[in-house]
Amino acid sequence: MEFAHIKDIEIEDEASWSDKIFLTLDVEWASDEVLSYVLNKILQHEVKITIFCTHESLLLDKMLSDSRIELGIHPNFNFLLNGDHRYGKSIDEVISHWKRIVPEACSIRSHCVTNGELFHESFSNHGLKYDCNYFLPQSSGIEARPWHNPSKNLIFVPVTWEDDDHCMYKWPFDAKRFVNHKGLKVFSFHPVTILLNIESIDRYYNSKPFYMDYKKLLRNRNPNVGIETFLEDLICEVKK
Repeated sequence: MEFAHIKDIEIEDEASWSDKIFLTLDVEWASDEVLSYVLNKILQHEVKITIFCTHESLLLDKMLSDSRIELGIHPNFNFLLNGDHRYGKSIDEVISHWKRIVPEACSIRSHCVTNGELFHESFSNHGLKYDCNYFLPQSSGIEARPWHNPSKNLIFVPVTWEDDDHCMYKWPFDAKRFVNHKGLKVFSFHPVTILLNIESIDRYYNSKPFYMDYKKLLRNRNPNVGIETFLEDLICEVKK
């Protein structure tokens, strides 16, 4: 078992995903201080990660030059759906906004996992190949695997574990439980939940008023088991 990038998945080659762990990170407009903390924590273990970007960052060039990192995009369509055109007046324009940040991106996960047939068509038109917007948790009892859309110009890659859902479902912080099963294994983390080491969704919600205050976030970290310790255990479990 080893870590791999989303862009390495080939449906015709089951070995490209069946015994791999896909570690992903939705940046969620985190500050560069928070993102640096998380990158240092993950990359010290020499693992591959796919990072879905939300905004311009001084760290972009550094991430682009690191072969351990695949950069995707994490567009926010919520404003468009509410009649606010700050990112564009159409699905295409919103995607173009994010593709200007990461032109090389071939993977996408929308903020709030917004998607649908019109979105899929636009994703493909912008050179995006991997849609990571579906959530299929291990607790469903369904063996996850990637699949094509009817036109076969997109590959859907469902997420099988997410940090905030872990806390809302109140699953145990046991990494072995989430790697030792058949099928696709895609983990979705967020920088602030890692920094805070959240053990409950309330700790994350309570941090929102000071989301961009790195020092205050540090002061409000959970000192016991949580999402950060789960991430560390996950990496150790896979690497051993």
